[in-house]
Amino acid sequence: MDEEKKIAQRLKEQGNEAFKKKKYHKAMTIYSKSLEHWPDPIVFSNRAQAGLNADLPLLAQIDCTAALNLDSTAAKAYYRRAQAFKALELYELAERDMKTCFKYSNDPNMERQANDLKGKKNVQVIDLPSIERDEYLQSDEKFTKIDFTYNIEKIEEIIVAEEPENDNIVPKYITKLPPHPKDYQDFVGAVNMLKRAQSLLPLAEYFLNISMDKYSELFDELLDDVYAVQIFKALNFHLKTGRTIPHLAARMMIISELSRFDLLIAFMSEEQKSTITEILDYMVPEEAAMVSSRYSF
Repeated sequence: MDEEKKIAQRLKEQGNEAFKKKKYHKAMTIYSKSLEHWPDPIVFSNRAQAGLNADLPLLAQIDCTAALNLDSTAAKAYYRRAQAFKALELYELAERDMKTCFKYSNDPNMERQANDLKGKKNVQVIDLPSIERDEYLQSDEKFTKIDFTYNIEKIEEIIVAEEPENDNIVPKYITKLPPHPKDYQDFVGAVNMLKRAQSLLPLAEYFLNISMDKYSELFDELLDDVYAVQIFKALNFHLKTGRTIPHLAARMMIISELSRFDLLIAFMSEEQKSTITEILDYMVPEEAAMVSSRYSF
């Protein structure tokens, strides 16, 4: 048991370091690993703060409650849960927790914040009446016929990305690549447009035109598994066509340093992970081993 506590403490410290670097998703992942070895209320509370900083108040509230179940006098947990409730517009609950925080911390600032919340009401919850499925199906009301018309020529044709038999085929609707992204929103817009092309090559070229120095700035706390998978698929297809990717291993390593990296991998299916495995086949053994150690599934 003592050994488990030591492992948990070591992981907790690693999580704290990630938090100090503002890598909140990475900190949450490390804190989670720590909790697998020992249910420390402080780690639950720390993960809650990381969740608040990552704009995940619901998860933060859950973690604070877990911390308080283990230590009902943890002032910080009450304070952080109050912040989570405020973000969720549950002001009455936030006021209650802030008062309890003041009780255990005796910090006048907590009392002031509780007073600021006094009189604020929770966000209105709309109570939608439920309907039994059988009740709906057995209704005596007749179906109403609705007529509508449409112009088929104006319907946008969605081109699903696929691997063309002819590598030189020109993707439909793609005459030039989007400009370099200024922020993550630009990147998302470009990917959503390029993934509809007949080939994955434009998407791969677009990503490869982004300077590696910009990866952290653009993607660190924003890149999710959906867009990461699109990029990995495009890079893999790019390589399958016989093209090369400069600094492939370095690119993959920089991606592995993103705050959300562990979450990206966690949400990928086995099929999606196999795409990364195929990319490793295009590296020299030493580089493949280095990258594989970070992308271990």
